[in-house]
Amino acid sequence: MYGSLFNKNKTFDRKRPDFYEDIVTKKEYAKILQMSEEECKRLGKISAIQAGTIKVTNLKRAEEEFVFHLDNLVRKCKYYEEEEWPTVIKNHFSRFPIDESKAKFLSKDFEYAQSLLKVLVRRPKSMSGDLVHRFDIPHTHSFLILDYDERFHFLTPEDIVEWAIPQSELFEIALANIAAEKIDIQEVYWKDEFQLFTFFSGDFSASFMLELSKNAPFAIGKYGAVVAIPTKGSAFVHPLNGDTALDFINAFDETFATFHREDEVPISEQYYWFYKEIFEVFPEVEKGNKIYIELPPPLKRLFE
Repeated sequence: MYGSLFNKNKTFDRKRPDFYEDIVTKKEYAKILQMSEEECKRLGKISAIQAGTIKVTNLKRAEEEFVFHLDNLVRKCKYYEEEEWPTVIKNHFSRFPIDESKAKFLSKDFEYAQSLLKVLVRRPKSMSGDLVHRFDIPHTHSFLILDYDERFHFLTPEDIVEWAIPQSELFEIALANIAAEKIDIQEVYWKDEFQLFTFFSGDFSASFMLELSKNAPFAIGKYGAVVAIPTKGSAFVHPLNGDTALDFINAFDETFATFHREDEVPISEQYYWFYKEIFEVFPEVEKGNKIYIELPPPLKRLFE
C-alpha cells in the first residue's frame, strides 16, 4: 500500500536521520535499526533502508512491498532501558505480517473501506510527498489513513485511484469518522482562573481539533480560542472572550512543554489561535536572550 519512498541511488543507508538527533545517539539508533531488521526478515526480504524506514518485499508476491516507519518505535525505546529494547521491538513488530489480501481488497472496495478512513495529524515527515495529506494546522500535516488490524495504514495516491473519489471528499468522510471517536472532554479552570477544555484520547485528540467548530463549538469564545496540541492524544483549548491569551499561555506553558517532551508521538510545540476556521501560530520573538510569545497581529487588532 505504499508508493516509492526511496532514493534508488542509495538503497541501503543505515545512517541515523537528522530528525532523531535529539532523541537517540547514533549508537542507539544503530542498535534499534539492527533489531528492527531482524524482525523484518521474518516478514519478507528487506529491499531498502533509508531515512528511518525499512522496505520489505513479500517473498511470495514480489510485486507487494511494505514500508515500516520507525519513528514511533525509536521514540518508544527512549523510555525503556536498553536491555528492554529487544522485547519492546519484538512486541512492536508482533502485529505483523500485514494481511495483504485485506489491503488489496480495501483499495478496491470503497463501500467497506470508508468506515475505516481516518485523519492523523502528525509532524511533517520525509516521506510526506508520497502520502495523501493536506495542510490544516501550521507545522503539521493531516494524513489520510485506513485504521484496521490495530494499525494505521498511511495511504498513497496509488492506493485510492480505484475509489475514483476526490481527495476532498475522502477527507470529509475521514473527519466525520474522527468526530465519532471517543474523546474524553473535560472543562476545568486552570490555576483557578482560566477556562480550559481538555481533550484526551488514545490517538485522535489532535485530529479532533481539525473540525473544532463542529466537534466542540462550546470551546470557542467571542475572539476564537487558544489551541495547544502537544501530542496525538492530548489537546487543550482556552476560549477567548477577552484579552487573556498571553496570560493563559504563561500559566500553562510548563505543563504544555512537559506533555510535548515526554510523549512518544509529539505533535507541535506551537500555540495556535483558532478563529473563523483558521489556525494561526502565535509568533515568537527574541528579545535579548529570551524568547517571547506575542499575539498574532489580527488578534491584536481585535483588542485595539
